[in-house]
Amino acid sequence: MTKNNSWDSVAKEYNQLIRDSGDVYHSTYLNPLVLKLLGNVKNRKILDLACGNGYFSKILANDGAIVTAVDYSKEFISIAKENANKKISFFVGSSSNLIFLDDNCFDSIISNVAFHDIKDISKTINECSRLIKPNHKLIFSIPHPAFHLSKRAKENNEYFKKVKNYVSLMTVDHHYFKGVKHYHRPIEYYCKLLFKNQFIISGFYEITTKHIGGKIIKYAKLLRHKQEIPTFLIIEATSVK
Repeated sequence: MTKNNSWDSVAKEYNQLIRDSGDVYHSTYLNPLVLKLLGNVKNRKILDLACGNGYFSKILANDGAIVTAVDYSKEFISIAKENANKKISFFVGSSSNLIFLDDNCFDSIISNVAFHDIKDISKTINECSRLIKPNHKLIFSIPHPAFHLSKRAKENNEYFKKVKNYVSLMTVDHHYFKGVKHYHRPIEYYCKLLFKNQFIISGFYEITTKHIGGKIIKYAKLLRHKQEIPTFLIIEATSVK
């Protein structure tokens, strides 16, 4: 059992935001593509890593997957267990030390908008390599590192992004949940860790959105700007060990 952490204190608030299908960004942009990349999940063993309130685990289980859901927050796991499908096994544990799970036991590993919240991402990806079957896929989504920390600006009636500190590794305050930290890393950093742990990048998807603060954009110039600047990044990595 892990000790209390910052996510425990915001788990209920997070659950109110995410609910059963994720917020508008999850449900509209991320979930459909991740599910498409996974394909038919019936009877496949899938690890939902840093599962949060477990909403995606439940989607997978309802589609017939045999799901293992892990999160560092015991409060998240407590929430996730509510009304859960029997095909889901829940564990409180660190993504960087999944000793309670066997080698080569998963057909797929997914982590939806969570890798940027994990401090020891190096050991986490190493564990993913250990747990995934050869020639099977790890799929993760994160806020796009090139633009997530940049501020939107307007000049001469046009919108653009002020990008700085992209290459640096940084610990920053979460933009929504007080007291929670997340970790900025450039895309190259993730790629090198994947290559080191015998993954190849088999899919790379930059996701643009039509929403700000959960509301669809109606102003044409702002919408055009949003559709030119990716909000999220989804990486599909295939194990070649």
